[in-house]
Amino acid sequence: MTDLPDFLSDEPSDLGEAPVTAEAAPALAAPEPEAAPPEAAEPEAPVAPVEPQAQPTPNAPPPGYVPLSALLDTRDRAKEAEARARALEAQINPPQIPDPFEDPEGFAAHQAATIQHELKVQAFNNSKLIAESSPDAAMIPEALAWAQQRAEQDPGFRHQSFNHHHPVGFALQEFKRHKAMTLVGDDPDEFVRKRAAELGFVLPSQPSNPAPAAQPAPAPITPQRPVAPRPSLAATPSAGRVAAPQVRDGEATYAAMFDR
Repeated sequence: MTDLPDFLSDEPSDLGEAPVTAEAAPALAAPEPEAAPPEAAEPEAPVAPVEPQAQPTPNAPPPGYVPLSALLDTRDRAKEAEARARALEAQINPPQIPDPFEDPEGFAAHQAATIQHELKVQAFNNSKLIAESSPDAAMIPEALAWAQQRAEQDPGFRHQSFNHHHPVGFALQEFKRHKAMTLVGDDPDEFVRKRAAELGFVLPSQPSNPAPAAQPAPAPITPQRPVAPRPSLAATPSAGRVAAPQVRDGEATYAAMFDR
């Protein structure tokens, strides 16, 4: 039976009796494993500062908002580009003249349209010459541009301008009327007051509730003079005899009062 080492026995050992050999030497206690140092905590990633969101202002337009003036400007430019494209296409590809033998009706219609176009061009030139000698000659370019734009939007105005004997004068007249209506607005009285204030005039103030005009006093009633009744034809005496006058009731009183 193998003896237990001394450090495992509960009895004290006799150190003088036997030398301690290498085999009997108590084994050194194995050093306890050192506790691993705590792992260093991983550094936290830096957090980017959160920028405060800008609060929308009450009058700020929503995203994607386009002003109405920009839309109208884009529309006008598109119309001008389309008109120039049509004019250029008409110059590059003029309409073909129908053959008088193969299409006599089409040829006659083409000739009539050509003559009518030439007459309209001549009438326009004559009208422009007359308008250039008027006091409104400086407004002709602006009036023609306005008339062209309105004719594209109003077929009735286009028809009136086409059939008018003085088209440039008609355009000037309508243009001046349009400017006057734009200047005056919907309230002519307000325009008059504003214009008078600009010129330094003072308009008399009108009371909101004017007093009613005094009624004239009625004229006094004049008593009418009573008129005596006409005598009856039955009471008239005949020519052959003279009847005595008959006295009626009240005649004496009437004669006494008025026939003096």
